[in-house]
Amino acid sequence: MANCSHDDWIVIKPTKRGKIPETRIDKNGNVFIDGKLYDENDTRYRHFSVNVERHNKISTGEETRKMIDLQKESKEGDIKTVSESRDKNKAESTTVKF
Repeated sequence: MANCSHDDWIVIKPTKRGKIPETRIDKNGNVFIDGKLYDENDTRYRHFSVNVERHNKISTGEETRKMIDLQKESKEGDIKTVSESRDKNKAESTTVKF
């Protein structure tokens, strides 16, 4: 990734320069629009609505390793759960069909 910080999580670049700005979201959940920190009260961003959910978990490959291991023991068509997490507001799971 050229011109990206090592803290960038998501970078959205327009294919043509114009009214659509470049948007970056770092690993801490901070949103930058054309290099400036997004502030919903700033009049420049009155047509933008940005909502980034902040997570403490960043995948470091554990799920990928588990998927590879599950693939070795699974038959075609099997559906396996790779990971599950629950808290008081939501439940999240990752499943794979082989």
